[in-house]
Amino acid sequence: SAIVLLTCLLCVFYANAQERVEKKYTLFFRVGKSEIDKSYKNNGKTIETMLSDVKTTLEVDGTIPNNILIYASTSPEGGVAINNRLAAERSKYSKKLLMDFFPQFKEENIKVEARMNDWSGVILVLKRDTSIPYRNEILNVLSDPNIQNKETALRSNPAIFRVLKDVMFDNMRTA
Repeated sequence: SAIVLLTCLLCVFYANAQERVEKKYTLFFRVGKSEIDKSYKNNGKTIETMLSDVKTTLEVDGTIPNNILIYASTSPEGGVAINNRLAAERSKYSKKLLMDFFPQFKEENIKVEARMNDWSGVILVLKRDTSIPYRNEILNVLSDPNIQNKETALRSNPAIFRVLKDVMFDNMRTA
């Protein structure tokens, strides 16, 4: 059976035991918004590419995925209640997007996971981009298992938090 895993709309197709095709699709959200805006960043092109790739895979393999997982996340700009709601709504709208384009997917096979302040994407960007100011300081905080509240630790230095807000938060509001 085929399995599709969407991580930030990350698709992993298991067409058969010997073949695995992996592609990543990330949709970005405006601050405080949960609707998918096709004109924001590169969302329109990302959606077109994803749809084309999934259609091609379905046509070639002929198997409908029986397990899809969507992750949606927020940045730390809002409060806990707002970010919980936004992450849940972003995953819901991402699921709706898939269901609208692929009605053959069974709704119960599409699972969603909402994550507030998903720092893992920030860590990846920081590891790759050595030009970001305060890079090492930010990585030290985010990688320290003894620091429970990463956001509070980062907010304690206004210059560092300003860099995060200006450079990184856009990359956290995703599905």
